Amino acid sequence: MIDKVVLRVAHQGDDTTPAPPSPTEPPSPRQPPTTALTVSGTGTACDTNHALTAHAGAVGVDVVDLGACGVRTDDQVSRLAVDHTATLGTGSTGAAVRLDGVELAIVFRAPSIRALSDCLTTGSGCAVLKSTDDADTPTRHSRLVINGTVYAPTAAVDLSMSQVRSQVVTRGIIARTITLGTARPPDTSAR
Repeated sequence: MIDKVVLRVAHQGDDTTPAPPSPTEPPSPRQPPTTALTVSGTGTACDTNHALTAHAGAVGVDVVDLGACGVRTDDQVSRLAVDHTATLGTGSTGAAVRLDGVELAIVFRAPSIRALSDCLTTGSGCAVLKSTDDADTPTRHSRLVINGTVYAPTAAVDLSMSQVRSQVVTRGIIARTITLGTARPPDTSAR
């Protein structure tokens, strides 16, 4: 499960407009270039332009939180595309823009076993493991053999079989409720 998806953008933008030719002429007001990160492909509200902070004189880092605008699944992340754009600032005739890097950081939880819920924990009518013998002929029967242990301490196990000739569970069953309906086949060796 993905908990957090962020883009870290390291960039710098400096105004390089030349100084006025005459020292007596006042410089015109100018601003550093504006930069943005355009996200696309996720199919969420994140697919838009994300304005970045102006960092003049040194590289700075901006963080774009994609989880906050809807990116939460691996297929959204796999379709993610990113473009970096820069525009001259107001009053500027030249700029130097440096993109140092874009990092995609994903924080996720490793898959785990989830606890049982709903009908699996309330009664034997909804068993986590159920075997029935509802064959339509007298010679066909269901067979279930588990080599090991059935461990379902909060759930029900329901095993109903006929014509059982061997051990069904070799190392035991640990369950909240166990319903067994097994029948041994008739002994025909005495005839």
